[in-house]
Amino acid sequence: MGAAIIVPFNQSGRTAGLIKLYFRSPKQIRKVEEEFAQGFSKLISSQLTIAVAEKLEALMKDAELRVLQAQINPHFLFNTLNAIVTLIRIDPDHGRLLTVKLGQFMRMSLKMTQSPLIPLYQEMEHLNTYISIIQTRFSDQLTVECSLDSNLETVQIPPSTLQPLVENSIQHGLKQKLTGGWVRIQLKRAEHSVEITVEDNGTGIPSEYLGKLGTVPMKESSGTGLGVHNVNQRLISLLGSEASLTFVNRNEGGTKVAFAIPFDNGGNFK
Repeated sequence: MGAAIIVPFNQSGRTAGLIKLYFRSPKQIRKVEEEFAQGFSKLISSQLTIAVAEKLEALMKDAELRVLQAQINPHFLFNTLNAIVTLIRIDPDHGRLLTVKLGQFMRMSLKMTQSPLIPLYQEMEHLNTYISIIQTRFSDQLTVECSLDSNLETVQIPPSTLQPLVENSIQHGLKQKLTGGWVRIQLKRAEHSVEITVEDNGTGIPSEYLGKLGTVPMKESSGTGLGVHNVNQRLISLLGSEASLTFVNRNEGGTKVAFAIPFDNGGNFK
């Protein structure tokens, strides 16, 4: 062998291997051979990237079958998938990080729904993972703040209660707010309960829907979706009507959702 063309091929922005074409003499390497090697490298790189995207899509289709059980908005999953596919091409390290976070979120969601009640610290881990994904996608548009009183970690709460409420604020309340949007979650100890609020500075809730939220399933076109209805029904079923969601429009603009989780000194339901 007297000469060779060696061209790398990539997967998600990183070198995955080498294409090696050997020749008996350097004279045999013409422009057409060089272009063939370059074109072959681009083809393999493209196919590898597509394979990654197809694998993610296959995982997403499997996740869709569990959406109702896990109470996950499929739009959130697909939007995150699209963000991952984009990042794979322009920022592979960031894309891999977001993929890991999405995997963590999915595993938490599926595990949590195996029990009707979970400790509050698990619910907060689930919420924080969701927030980290959202802030990756909307870092320039909004901030999310969370305040939690101490010694509430073992208080029991229905799984996937907080995340749908935060998601509703982001997807609907802050939909038209390109900058300066915020969501604030507060969990505060009262005498015999944990008082929980989720506030945003978005557009608020139209008056014709304000009294219906949580009591009947609302169509997506109304701007509320089904998430808050599912959350409210689970709260009422497990804790009673006194734990139901309440919705008000803030005077300064935006919405406030509030509810209470009753507990005794041992962190158990009364």
